[in-house]
Amino acid sequence: MAVAALLLLDQIVKKSDTATISNKNFFRLAIWMVVIVTLAETATLYLEGADAALRIPHLVANILGFSLSPLIPLAVGCAIDSHQKKALCLLAIPAVVNFLAAAGSAFWPLIFFVNAQNDYGRGPFFGVYVLAYTFSLCYLLIQTLSVIERYQNNNRSIPIMLFSFVAIGCMGQVLCPQLHISWLCISFAIVLYYMYCCDLLHQIDGLTGLLNRRIYEFNLSKLNPRKTDLAVIMFDIDDFKSINDRYGHPYGDHCLMIVSMCIKKAFFKLGLCFRVGGDEFCVLVLKPNRKAVEKACENFQEELDKVRREEERLPAVSVGWTLAQNEPVADVIAQADQKMYEHKRRHKSDLLP
Repeated sequence: MAVAALLLLDQIVKKSDTATISNKNFFRLAIWMVVIVTLAETATLYLEGADAALRIPHLVANILGFSLSPLIPLAVGCAIDSHQKKALCLLAIPAVVNFLAAAGSAFWPLIFFVNAQNDYGRGPFFGVYVLAYTFSLCYLLIQTLSVIERYQNNNRSIPIMLFSFVAIGCMGQVLCPQLHISWLCISFAIVLYYMYCCDLLHQIDGLTGLLNRRIYEFNLSKLNPRKTDLAVIMFDIDDFKSINDRYGHPYGDHCLMIVSMCIKKAFFKLGLCFRVGGDEFCVLVLKPNRKAVEKACENFQEELDKVRREEERLPAVSVGWTLAQNEPVADVIAQADQKMYEHKRRHKSDLLP
């Protein structure tokens, strides 16, 4: 049943237009490794203690299971987020050592052995397999936490519970060999990880990497409309239409990415960052600190000025913000919007001769 579900998921991932090609390839790699290991483990259950003539298939099935298992959390980690490359290089070393030791177990009792009577047993270096699996799970945890931060995900409990589901399922069978649950758990986990990643990708603006307008409106809908402690910072690129007309839409997209990068650097740890329109951006800060908001606005302007000194064509950005306590959300947004347009008018007047 697990294999059938995974083969169906493989077709869904293959035909999906949500994830990137790299994400899809790593998900499909993880799926096929789980399929192979699941079938290999099923084979070991039937081959253990069987006729001695079946010792070679028994060895092959165990080699596949032990060598590929620690690689699966690495593949899932790469599928959900490909940014932690240094961590991958370091934490993949035990998995590579385990791969070689598992292959060598066909000749020497390293990770496991299958004796002449076709009986299976754990070898003296079985701890290498446990260590490799643990390091691979650590990489998956790092990737899970990285996704939470990069996608500004406030609900941390879901990815943490998802990782815990994988960890418990994997280690349960290591601690209790008679409990054959690990690959069923991992099959479920890959499906859940894929669903979770697709949900995250639907929240993100594809060009800028900021949260999109749908999530902006969803977050506003969760606030008390009559009174809330909130800071709203609005951004608008000055004369953006003329930039597109003069330099072309590819350069316009480049400007959007530069501005979003400056917003991320200044506000990412303070509040939620959104692209709410073509050249309009917004940051929402719940229970804000005035000094922190002022400092972030200064940092944004410094980052933008730094880029504009190197790239003179980059337009200015008008910013307006307001901080309110126990005021209607609509009023707070309107005040920030008004201040942004006042800033824009000052920019235009400064350019007049």
